[in-house]
Amino acid sequence: MKTFTQALDLTELAITAELPLTPDSDRASILREIEPARSLVDAVHIPDNRFGRIHMSPLAVAAMLLSEQIDPVVEFSCRNRNRVALLSDLLGARALGVTSLMLVRGKKAPQEYMPQAKYLVDTNVTELIELAKNVYADEELGHTINYLLGTTATVHEQLEDWNPERIGAKSQAGAGFIQTQPCFNAEALAAYVRHLITHRVTHNVSIVVSTTPLASYDEALQLLDGRTHLRIPASILDRLKNAANPQQEGIDICAEFLQEAAAIPGVSGVHLCGTNSLQSVAETLLQSGICRGD
Repeated sequence: MKTFTQALDLTELAITAELPLTPDSDRASILREIEPARSLVDAVHIPDNRFGRIHMSPLAVAAMLLSEQIDPVVEFSCRNRNRVALLSDLLGARALGVTSLMLVRGKKAPQEYMPQAKYLVDTNVTELIELAKNVYADEELGHTINYLLGTTATVHEQLEDWNPERIGAKSQAGAGFIQTQPCFNAEALAAYVRHLITHRVTHNVSIVVSTTPLASYDEALQLLDGRTHLRIPASILDRLKNAANPQQEGIDICAEFLQEAAAIPGVSGVHLCGTNSLQSVAETLLQSGICRGD
């Protein structure tokens, strides 16, 4: 089984995609969903009830994927778990043989999501990374595991006086890769990665760039809603708004961005996130020409 860790170490560009999950997802539907992209990606990212959207446990999904020789990148969020629950999940992931984790703070569910859950944050992301590192490196728990811990960062344009010390702190805590929030601006991405290289961040962590094929102009606006950090260039919004076939236009835009991102020195991987179907991910990857295929 190929793994995300191996892909980052051994290939020019690692490729992952996010698995869309719903309350009625089951083993059969999950495997059907993955099939179009299975040979095109190095691993499948399992979200953790993002924005309060409920679905089955990421560990249950991970067990299904591992049994099918598909490498999971399992996301754990600080939100809604105390340290005991986080430790329990980390031990479970280790026991299953999960080698890649995405560790995030997690956002509070919007007010319209029901039922509303109490927002609980017992630890921050850096502490969670340290916790995961201690669990995975503990030789008393059994055989040694070649693990990889990751977390998120946001591509931004205010770089002149910015010192990426928070990313450095996450790296020192044990993060081996940084995955950006969804990005659509290749020029801003290139400047951001150059800045990280200048500050020697990429000496210790791999940079994985997230993006998504937007299905319509309205979807782009929904993605922007409430996310002050996110930027979608006006030229992309215009293309989606005026397109005769917005879904295909979104795939075209994303494929173009992937080609540009793959050519940026310092970018180690790309991640396709936030889509409702891995079929569109597969079409985007094939159109971009960045995937190797097996």
